[in-house]
Amino acid sequence: MRPAQWSLVLALCIVTLGGGYAKAFIFGDDKKDATERLPGRRIEELVAVLGYPESSAQVGDRTVYVWNHRTLSTTDQPVYEDPLLGGKRKGTVTTSKQLQCTFKAVFGDHGGLVDWSFEGNEGACRHFYRKLRELPKGAPGAIEGVCTERAGCGPDYARRGPTKNSYIVYNAYEFTAPESWSEYKADIGKNLIVIGFARERNVHQCELVAKKMPQSGTDDFWQNVFLKVFGRIPGVTIEQDQFTEGDTVVRMARVDFRNAETQLVKLIAYRDDLLVVRITGGLESPDKLKRDDAGLGQCPLRRLAAASLTPQDMSPPPASAPQSSSTAMVRRGEAPNTLIVFDDYEVSAPPLWRQTDLDNRDGIVSAQFQLVTSCLIVGVPVSEGTADEVWNNSLENYAEHGKIVAQESFVENGVPVRIALGQEQGRTPTVFKLSAYEKATFIVITNGGIDSPNQLKRNDQAFYYCTVRALPGRR
Repeated sequence: MRPAQWSLVLALCIVTLGGGYAKAFIFGDDKKDATERLPGRRIEELVAVLGYPESSAQVGDRTVYVWNHRTLSTTDQPVYEDPLLGGKRKGTVTTSKQLQCTFKAVFGDHGGLVDWSFEGNEGACRHFYRKLRELPKGAPGAIEGVCTERAGCGPDYARRGPTKNSYIVYNAYEFTAPESWSEYKADIGKNLIVIGFARERNVHQCELVAKKMPQSGTDDFWQNVFLKVFGRIPGVTIEQDQFTEGDTVVRMARVDFRNAETQLVKLIAYRDDLLVVRITGGLESPDKLKRDDAGLGQCPLRRLAAASLTPQDMSPPPASAPQSSSTAMVRRGEAPNTLIVFDDYEVSAPPLWRQTDLDNRDGIVSAQFQLVTSCLIVGVPVSEGTADEVWNNSLENYAEHGKIVAQESFVENGVPVRIALGQEQGRTPTVFKLSAYEKATFIVITNGGIDSPNQLKRNDQAFYYCTVRALPGRR
C-alpha cells in the first residue's frame, strides 16, 4: 500500500470496524453489496428480484413486507473407529438441518424503502443477499428530497445537500466538493461517517470523517490515533498547528510523504462533534503549513447557523446504562491472551503475541493475534452458520487470491476437525483449522510459522499457536 493511501479513516476503522473483515472473509461481501443498493427502493423493484412477498402489514404510516426462504443443509460427517483419537475411517453419517431466513422491508408513506432486516440462518439469508445484488448500484430508486433511515434522516446520519456533491452531516454541517469531481465513498453509520470526493484518486481528493465525540477527547484522539497512524509510515514528516476559532478547537497538520502528494488535515472539535477534513493535492502551500491554505476551499465545511448542534438524542448514554447482550459473547480469560467466547469456549494465543483486533458484532466473534506469525480466530454460533458454510466460504474466499493445495477431515478429542493448507504467490503459506463444537464452529487461520509449507500435516506447529478448547463440562 502506498503511503498516500494511508489515512485517518484507517485509524478509525481499526477502532470501530476491525472485526468486519472476519465476517466478510467467512461469508463474503454479498450482504454488504446487497444492502448498499436498498435505500429508497420502490416495492416494485424488490418484487422484480425477489418475487411477491408472503405477507404485508400496515404499521402507522409505514408498510412492512415479508419474504421467507427455507433450505436444507446436508452435512456428511466421517465416522472413525476411535471417536476420540480418530484412526481408521469406518464410514459416513449424513445429517440434515433446516435453514430459514426472513427478510422484512419497511416502506415509508412516500413509497421508498426506509428500513429492513434479515432474521435467521446466514446460509438461508444469503439467498436474499444474492437476489438483492441484482438491483442496480447507486441510488436511482431513491426519491428526490426524501432521506431514509439507512441513508440518513436523523442527526445520527448524513443526507445529500441542496447541490450536487454536497452532504448535510448531523443536521448541523454542510460539506461540499466541486461539482466536476466524482464521489468515491459515502459510508454513513451511527458510529462513523466517511464521505469522499476526488478529481483523481490519491492525487487530488478530499475526504470528510465525522464522529460523535466530546470535545474533551480531542487531545487523546489527535495524539493516540492520528499522530500514531501517520507516524508509523517511513519517511513521513508532520508539521502541526493548534488554535481555537470561537467555541471550537482546531488542529491542523501538513503530512509530507516522501514519494506521494502532500496532505493537509484539519480537525475541528465542537462540543460533541469531531469533524476531520483531509485534502490530498491541490494545496496552495505544499511545503509549509498555512491555516488559511486555499486548498481547504476546494471542499469547504461550514456550520449551519440554524441547526441544533447538540440534539438530545445524540447525548452519550449514562455510565450506568446496561451493556448490550452482544458484549457478553466474549470476555477476557484469566491467562494472558485468552478469551472466553459464548461462555463455553476458550481461545488463546502465545503470551508474547500482540492482540491486534477483537470484534463481536452480528453474532460472530473474531480475534486476531500477531508476532511475526499471525492468526485470526473466528467463532460462529450454529444459529449464524453451519460448519460446512464456514469451511466452504472460508476456502472459497481464500481461493480468490491463493490456492488450497490440501485438506483433511478427522476427529480430535471427540470434536470433528477439518484442516487445510493454502499457498499464495509472494506470501507465506496459510493453514486453516475448523473445529465443529456443539454450539459453535471455530476456524483458526494462521499465516506463517509452518513446519511443512508444501505438505499438510496434522501435527504442524502452526496449528498450535492459536487454539480453541471447550471449557470443562461444555461441548
